[in-house]
Amino acid sequence: MVQFSEKRGDIRITHKSPIIVENSKADFIYRARMVNYSKTGLYLESDATFDPGAEIYIGIENSPYTNSLDNAPDCYRVRIIWRKDLQDLFYNHGYGIKIIASYDKQNFQGRQELRKHPRKSYFKPVFFTSQNQYYSGRIRNISSGGVFIEATGNFTAGQIIKLVIPGTKFDKGVMLKCEVVYFSQNGVGVELMGVLKNGKQFKATIKT
Repeated sequence: MVQFSEKRGDIRITHKSPIIVENSKADFIYRARMVNYSKTGLYLESDATFDPGAEIYIGIENSPYTNSLDNAPDCYRVRIIWRKDLQDLFYNHGYGIKIIASYDKQNFQGRQELRKHPRKSYFKPVFFTSQNQYYSGRIRNISSGGVFIEATGNFTAGQIIKLVIPGTKFDKGVMLKCEVVYFSQNGVGVELMGVLKNGKQFKATIKT
């Protein structure tokens, strides 16, 4: 687990996750990405431009601040502490954010934007391999774009894994190639990159 301490008193912990950002009037919605967090704040990247001191609202999918299993994003009112311009990256700006208070999920206008691929509960054993290590776990939920796997191990965002779901079409020589997009003490969330069959990769989605 990578840790940072720059510009923040608390230790930062790496945690990449999609974020939706609303301005104070909730008339504009922006996409963003959490990169790391601490007990009192987080660092995110976005194309939206906010000035230091501005208060905004954010919804965090797979939030590290809660163990909620309801699949709803965590929502917060936050303050921009600092901003830096990013070069040669997907987003234009990086922000240091301080969390002020929790925010009612029902009032968060961007809550539907976070879930491009709606999740369903799905309980299946799974086996996967990555970096010459073999793992077993259990799928907790699934969407057409990826799965969340309850498993133990040292995972990092961007790590590639190959998995088999016994008793499904993704078995018997067919593997899913996935990328780790977030991880927590409970397991790992992966995004589907394609299907591997007979040494070749094909595009695919998971039917839910």
